[in-house]
Amino acid sequence: MPRMTPVKGRRPRSIQLFAISFLGAATCAFFVGLGNLELKQAAFAATFAWDGWNRDWTIVTLSAVLSIALIPVALIYVFASRIARWLVAIFTLIELARLPGMIGAFQAIGGATKWSYFAQPVLLTVALVFLFLPTSNRWFYQGKDATAETLT
Repeated sequence: MPRMTPVKGRRPRSIQLFAISFLGAATCAFFVGLGNLELKQAAFAATFAWDGWNRDWTIVTLSAVLSIALIPVALIYVFASRIARWLVAIFTLIELARLPGMIGAFQAIGGATKWSYFAQPVLLTVALVFLFLPTSNRWFYQGKDATAETLT
């Protein structure tokens, strides 16, 4: 069984910007959820079949989602995990596929669309682009001793 060893050297700028934008998206989703706990609680209640949703469980779930977002960033940034890279891509595309439904839901409730709700999909898109730039591709597929200087 292969062991995961940390990649030595500096990361390419595209990987650094991926980590910043992906963590920004996760942090944005966390604070937007905290900003409107009632709406997030209703969304969780509609998504997960459990009748015990309250403010506390909503905050715990938002915190768990934020913590879970750190895992693929660490796997990519520290270990150059190709599997984590593709998982991030798949789940980001799934999240972006939900965007039309999100816009429709805002129109259905009659409220003004809050642009803060769309910061997360924008940051996820930016993170995904950085993750698949040519510099990132070379970094993922070179030997484990690749540095940022050898990739430019």
